[in-house]
Amino acid sequence: MSKKTVIIFSLVAMLFAFSGGVVYPASAADFPSADFKFEDRYLFTSQEPGTSLLIFATVITECLKEYLPAHVELDIIPTGATLASNTMVNDGIADIGFSEAGGNWAVQGILLFDRPHTKIRSIGGGFQFVQNQAFMTSAFATRHGIETFDDIKEKKPPIRLYTKVKGTMGQVASELQLEAYGITYDDIRAWGGSIVETSVPDIVDAMRDNRADVWLDNLAPGHPAATELFQLADIRLIKHSPEGLEKIYPYGFYPDVVPAGAWRGNDFEVTQPGSTTYLIANEDVSEEFVYLLCKALDEHQERIRAAHSLLEHFDMSKAWELVSGVELHPGALRYYREKGYME
Repeated sequence: MSKKTVIIFSLVAMLFAFSGGVVYPASAADFPSADFKFEDRYLFTSQEPGTSLLIFATVITECLKEYLPAHVELDIIPTGATLASNTMVNDGIADIGFSEAGGNWAVQGILLFDRPHTKIRSIGGGFQFVQNQAFMTSAFATRHGIETFDDIKEKKPPIRLYTKVKGTMGQVASELQLEAYGITYDDIRAWGGSIVETSVPDIVDAMRDNRADVWLDNLAPGHPAATELFQLADIRLIKHSPEGLEKIYPYGFYPDVVPAGAWRGNDFEVTQPGSTTYLIANEDVSEEFVYLLCKALDEHQERIRAAHSLLEHFDMSKAWELVSGVELHPGALRYYREKGYME
């Protein structure tokens, strides 16, 4: 499935001789040097078959193979997603992985991480964009006069809150959104409400059947299950205040504007805490390898964008910014500077 090998310099015979039989693809910069020795195998984390992350990892490794010696193997571990991958990469179980806002938490050793992950470095982001979503049924909104999180804080309605299970980005996003307004799960229970942590299919069924009032999660815009729910039921977005958002951004999020009409029946613009999926590497992975990974991403942007609808906005010139504040790997930093994408 890989494309044919990139154009080789006319001095290939000489390079072959001096590199001990290893030929490197052409590069605008003389980096890596012809005598650099790559590892025999590099491991990428991903997710189980049928997920977008596995598709991302597959197209990325296929592009990268064109820039590496033939003996180098790129293997994909179908686990890790964007949370466990941080620990797998930090601890050397994998070399490269995907992360989101959780990379910020891992580096600091907060929320889902019980220790600072000091060996994580970022490569580049913008593979997909996700938001802390806040949905409520119109019945709940009308019954209690709710439009915003501030309304919830003031009116203290008996919310039947549904979210994902503990240990997931969605469940953390639920607590972070509430805590930005001084609301805890204990508060909700004291108001006569309840908390149910379960799977997305169960949440969609409960919201549709009016067994749930509010769904808080971390989802990509246009998420199929959420989109289906908006088609089947009368669902509204809960609006954030600027002050509440400012309390969430330090956790690796940024302002992400949801345009009017993005969700069926919601004809107003809202700002949600957003983050993006980005690549991370263990700091011990060579500068040369990460540099070529960036080169492969840059020179195959059209192929990457075509691999999945969630990748349609991938832009390597901006990838260095979309890493939740996680320090760039030296190989990535070198590539972006050489290309003029950053100073």
